[in-house]
Amino acid sequence: MYFSLSLPPQLIIQEHNQGVEYEYYLPNGRSREGYYWSFGSWSTCSRECGSGYQSRLVFCAIDNEAYPDYLCTALPRPLTNRTCNPQTCPQTRRWTTGEWNACSVSCGGGSQVRSVQCVSHDASGPRVVEDGACAAYTPAPPTLQTCSMQLCASWRASAWSLVGTEAEQQSDGG
Repeated sequence: MYFSLSLPPQLIIQEHNQGVEYEYYLPNGRSREGYYWSFGSWSTCSRECGSGYQSRLVFCAIDNEAYPDYLCTALPRPLTNRTCNPQTCPQTRRWTTGEWNACSVSCGGGSQVRSVQCVSHDASGPRVVEDGACAAYTPAPPTLQTCSMQLCASWRASAWSLVGTEAEQQSDGG
């Protein structure tokens, strides 16, 4: 047996009634015969790993028709939410490299530098981590390299020589 208790809104909210009526039911601890909890399938998990959530519709029913939940309160209510995919997300760590800076010289052997960072990609997105996290998998790419190894052009001074007709006359003995 259930008891119904109607309270005027003034007792609940201490304001003038705006035309809304509330009705409360107090179960007596027994469910009515034939009523049961019906529930749908679990939703897709909100995350593929790292503890997501699932939900489903749960309602009191008789003959597959929904009724107010208070009619089923004597029965244990099935869960409407649960955690899912609790396994730790695989962390893929890899080195990322920046562009090489300009060479320190234009010829004769110089050097270039670039940034190298260890980046972890997991469920929360990419983030820079300590180099040791990547070094455990593969050695770090170089941050320094040589460049502009070609020889530099240079001028070399030598003894003056004769040019043109004067040189020809001297070679003729004249």
